[in-house]
Amino acid sequence: VLQTEEEAQEVARTLHGVDMRPRDERGDGRPCREEDRFWARPFEEVPEDLLRALGLEPSTPKAPQGLPDEHCIVVRGFPVSWGAPQVRCTFMAFGGVDSLRFVREGPDSRVCLVQLKETEKMGKVAEQLNDTWVGDGDIIEECRLSCVHNLGAAERQRLAELAAAREAEDKRRREAEAARIVAEA
Repeated sequence: VLQTEEEAQEVARTLHGVDMRPRDERGDGRPCREEDRFWARPFEEVPEDLLRALGLEPSTPKAPQGLPDEHCIVVRGFPVSWGAPQVRCTFMAFGGVDSLRFVREGPDSRVCLVQLKETEKMGKVAEQLNDTWVGDGDIIEECRLSCVHNLGAAERQRLAELAAAREAEDKRRREAEAARIVAEA
């Protein structure tokens, strides 16, 4: 389990460029071609000419709409060839996936709702993976992910209750301090 953003970035740097050819092809003495390597680069590091060649522009992620109101990372932008193994592989550097499910968003599109094993990290992970290129272009089809952290009703309620409890405790401390000052006077 990764503890810091730096560790996650180190994993991404380690994975980027790894030869993804089958073992028998790696041992045949031929050098690895660029298209045989795993890609794990932040979107902003992808060369502009490659973006233009793919017809892509940086975009703002869509807010979840019409999806179940649950605490998850809403993942868009993956190709139809992707299933649960590719999504799990993408999130393994961030502590792993606890659960995931695919949801139809339209007639020709789907999103993946991902819950991490460490739910407290989901906001940061969504931010880090949003607009990031992943995949190797061979075994794992290359794509640019869009990730949005969706709190969900239960998590919003939990956070509101936690904030109310903190506020009540602060008020109790202030009143106790005021009473102590009055008593000393």
